[in-house]
Amino acid sequence: MKVTVRVTLEADDDTPAVVHEAFTLARGALACDTLGLHLDEAKDLLCAVQSAIVEEQVRGALAAQVACPDCGKARRHKDAREIVVRSLFGTLRLSSPRWWHCSCAIHQTRT
Repeated sequence: MKVTVRVTLEADDDTPAVVHEAFTLARGALACDTLGLHLDEAKDLLCAVQSAIVEEQVRGALAAQVACPDCGKARRHKDAREIVVRSLFGTLRLSSPRWWHCSCAIHQTRT
């Protein structure tokens, strides 16, 4: 038997759904040690689902930050760092880009 878990992420707007194949498990004949999930398999499954969800959330959030909030023009990308977020399900390493401010308005800082 083969079990495949797919995560389908549907946006609030009309964009098409994104499907991630999160986890695949192959099982042989039924025995005590092949019944259900093992602890390490359950952890891998949870990690894969968490990863798919976080990846899509970060992608959407970063796409929303590209446009200048004042005029809507695309801002230039200055630098990218990695930030660490600790959650109940483990440590997440996320991209954290720095954007230049648009010249359409005066800002106190440069980025």
